[in-house]
Amino acid sequence: MYHLEKKALSTFENAPTIWKRFVDDTFAKIKTSDVENFLAHLNNQHPRIQFTSELPNDLNQIPFLDAKVTVLEDRTMKTEIYQKPTHTNQYLNFESNHHIQQKLGIISTLRHRIKTIVTTEEDQQKEENKLKTAMRGNGYPKWSLNKKKNNPKEKSEVQYYKTVSIPYTKKLSEKLQSLYKKFNIRLVHKPTQTIRQALCRPKDPIHQMDKTHAIYEVICENHSESYIGETQRPLKQRAYEHYVIDHQAMQKNYSLEQETEPEDPPITSSRRSERISKKPSKNYKNMSTGAHLKLSEGTTEVSKHVATKTNEGDPCNITIKPISYEPNWDKRLFKEAIEIKRRKPTLNEDQGKRRIPPIYSTIMPKEQTETPIERLTHGNTVNEAPTQEEDNNNSLPLP
Repeated sequence: MYHLEKKALSTFENAPTIWKRFVDDTFAKIKTSDVENFLAHLNNQHPRIQFTSELPNDLNQIPFLDAKVTVLEDRTMKTEIYQKPTHTNQYLNFESNHHIQQKLGIISTLRHRIKTIVTTEEDQQKEENKLKTAMRGNGYPKWSLNKKKNNPKEKSEVQYYKTVSIPYTKKLSEKLQSLYKKFNIRLVHKPTQTIRQALCRPKDPIHQMDKTHAIYEVICENHSESYIGETQRPLKQRAYEHYVIDHQAMQKNYSLEQETEPEDPPITSSRRSERISKKPSKNYKNMSTGAHLKLSEGTTEVSKHVATKTNEGDPCNITIKPISYEPNWDKRLFKEAIEIKRRKPTLNEDQGKRRIPPIYSTIMPKEQTETPIERLTHGNTVNEAPTQEEDNNNSLPLP
């Protein structure tokens, strides 16, 4: 965007005298007669980056982010706080189960916004009165609104030995914070589960094959073979590297080794019709689908197994099943090693990148006696995105 803006501004005759951009919102000062020409000039810079324009209203006012910019009669500008017509002045209620510092921080943040955005003292006083009215409507007492902000210079710089984060519990957390402070440990609080977290799910659930940081099991149903692995990337991407896909899709995405065709017989002095009749005919249907090509082995144990069996005429029926998810790299490797020890997969060449110390054998989970086919039968195979309750039990065949 920087290069696009630089090029557009330098190549337009009457470029804007002010150009300020934040992400996809831009504030510009330009002559009214040049707005349409400059907009067309901007949209010609890149076919997929298109701008729209908004002009000030009759009062010479226009919003930009949280600020309302007004052009005065002397052509100078002033800024005020901008609030949408749907703004309800609802903030965190004072009686809610949150630490007092978090509630006081809301007032401090709103006052900081007034000081940095509002330009005139008269407008700052109006916004301060609006702030007090709104916070009283949310149950804030007078002392919280009249509390003066401490000067950062007056605070002594304390070097804490450790920082601990725990869920906030009213009255108990304050006592723990005072106790921890005696031992030079800073205690910070995080809210417990909220009603929004329990009831609202604004985002669509992520399909298991699109999730990252998975420990997974690959099962070949036709040959009763299994493989345990882990990946930091989406599980679907790792499945393609294992060739856990159908024959035609594999040939579109991976380089294949083409069978060597028999050489043409040497040309003799015979008739042309005789030479053509002796030439082996080509199966153009197989050539178009790629059925005449051998699968390459790839770089994983699963891909070698799939390629070997497919080229021998004994195709595999592969299903990939996520076992669990762990974003921490070191913990994920240990979980992989634990699952290898429990399930004893036949396709793994080693016991993973982490060795389980012998001392942990007393607390290790019991080894599974089920075969890969039995584990696959007991699981639920789905083709749609699973619910959270099914998240750790479903096996997913890759289409």
